[in-house]
This record gives sequence, structure tokens and C-alpha cells, in this order.
Amino acid sequence: MDNAKTGSLIAVRRKELGLTQKELADKLHISDRTVSKWERGAGFPDVSLLEPLADALGLSVLDLIEGERQNTAVTELTVRSVISTIGRHVRKTTRQQIVTWIAEGFLLVMSAFILLAIADSTGLLSQKIALEYPLNIYENGILTGETTLTVSGERHRLTKDYFGRFAIAAIEETCRDNVYASIRWDYPADGYITLTYGQSGQFWIDGPLSRAYIYMSSNMESFAVRLEDGRVLSSVHQWVPLVTLENYYPLIH
Repeated sequence: MDNAKTGSLIAVRRKELGLTQKELADKLHISDRTVSKWERGAGFPDVSLLEPLADALGLSVLDLIEGERQNTAVTELTVRSVISTIGRHVRKTTRQQIVTWIAEGFLLVMSAFILLAIADSTGLLSQKIALEYPLNIYENGILTGETTLTVSGERHRLTKDYFGRFAIAAIEETCRDNVYASIRWDYPADGYITLTYGQSGQFWIDGPLSRAYIYMSSNMESFAVRLEDGRVLSSVHQWVPLVTLENYYPLIH
């Protein structure tokens, strides 16, 4: 197949029939840009278009393939039969390939979900956390006492969310039996988290931490909170000014 010869034949025959590129394109339900591309030798008609193109131009399929007019009717019948067979095969192969891709994609997704479920159920995605460290208590920026933070629970290795005990000795509500905390880091950077407490039959725990400014490092080894009454509990002195700035950190509702 010679693109240039076939393109020239299409152009000559189209003009002989008095057709514009758009009129020929409309007969084939394609764009006139495609016809122009053929006639310039920049492309060759798709196998599925050879028969309708040949009929529209009054040529044989073999004429288009060879790029010049032929005079062999028997060959034309054979060529059309072969073209039809190839077209059916291409369509069937394409459908089968699409079905195969969809099936393979579905299997990959399901395999990923299964592997994640297995990893989660076996604890591979969970990290045990057990920490205890002192917190200084500040009132109006002045150190007035000390308390202790106890952390005991699990953290998801992928989402980094924490669930478990988060007890501050100076805040009795956080130390009750069956009280759990949920902590989520809303951004990758340290410092912006949401901390909520709950227990059986009661999702929110009212008290000093119900509306508080908080800060915590991503490794959970440093913590600061400004309580509603204005007191600041912090393991790092430098963080005290941060949690006392108005609107610097969002309120926890």
C-alpha cells in the first residue's frame, strides 16, 4: 500500500464525480479533515472504511489498496471477502481485548482490597503507641504546675490516624474508664490536628477539651493545648505562644 498513490487516486476520482471533500466525508460519516489527510498521503483509510469508500467513489477495494484502477472483478470479490473477514476479526479481537483489560483491572483492584484487608486484620497496618511524658501548666504565660500525658493505643500506618487512650492527668474527663480519643492529622505537616473524645453511649465528652486549641508533633511525642479557661498545657515551652494566638489554630468543636 502506497499512501501517496491511494491519496492521489481518491482526490482524482472525487473531483471526477464533482464532490467536495466535505461531501465525500459526509457519505462516510467522517470529517473532511480525514479525507484531506488521505489525499495528501498523510494517512491511509481504515480497513472498515475501504468498502464504503470504494462504493462512494465507484472504485474497487483493490483500486484503493494498489493506488490505481484495476480490471479484475474476481479479484475484487476476493479482496472484499478478505477485507470483511479482517474487519470482523479486528472488531472481535478489540472486544475481547477490552473485556480482558476490564477483567484484569477488576482482579487487580480486588486483589489490592483483599491484601489491604488481610494486612489490616493481621495488624500489619497498625502501629502500637505507648507514651507517657510530662506537661507543664501555664497561666497567663507563667509556669504554675505540672501534669502527665499518657498515650496508649494504635495508629494506622497509612492514614496516620490514632485511636486509643489519651489521658491528661489534670483533666479528669480524659482519664475516665472506657473513654477513648480519636486523633487525625488533617495536613502532612505537624501541627494541625483534630482531637475528639468519646465513650459508650456518648460521643462527645464535655469539659475543658471540648473547645481547645491544640498542637501535636507527627510522632506524638510533643503536645500542647490551650484550654477554654485560658490555661496552657505543653511539653515544649516554645509552643506556648503558638496555642495562645487567637485564630492561629482552629477551635475543636
